Amino acid sequence: MTIETRAGVQEEFGLGDWIHAPLEDLDPDQMLFWDGLKEHVFTLCHCTVCDAWYWPQTLCPNHGAIPEVGQMEWVPSSGRGTIFARVIVHQVTDPAFAGEVPYGLIVVELEEGPLFVCRMITKGDPYDAAIGDPVEVVYCDSDRAGHTLPLFAPVGEWTR
Repeated sequence: MTIETRAGVQEEFGLGDWIHAPLEDLDPDQMLFWDGLKEHVFTLCHCTVCDAWYWPQTLCPNHGAIPEVGQMEWVPSSGRGTIFARVIVHQVTDPAFAGEVPYGLIVVELEEGPLFVCRMITKGDPYDAAIGDPVEVVYCDSDRAGHTLPLFAPVGEWTR
């Protein structure tokens, strides 16, 4: 089960105004991913030939020839995974993040297989998050910027 955020997510998670910064230089092949986030759906690119899942790739490298576009599709995923790697940030070079240290950046190994790098949010100490801990996506909507960011939190920590 993925978690959908409520009004006031910026204050609830203690996030700065960086969540409202425009997303720049997005790959046109990945726009369906970003569009899905706006609907609170975490999509991954899926190969219909070999059943492999990818992010951010949109072509499957498991075949001798590049598959036809119709063999790859963006489909909803579980939005869950485990912490594959983490780092706790203590010093920042961008003042937009200064009020949030320390915070965690994690690599999530999604249930479907791909790795996804993202910001971890937690009500507790970010040092309590360990490699192998289960996490799930939390959707962070920015009405000002018109986008939704995927953040990950420990499973069960946030309620609807």
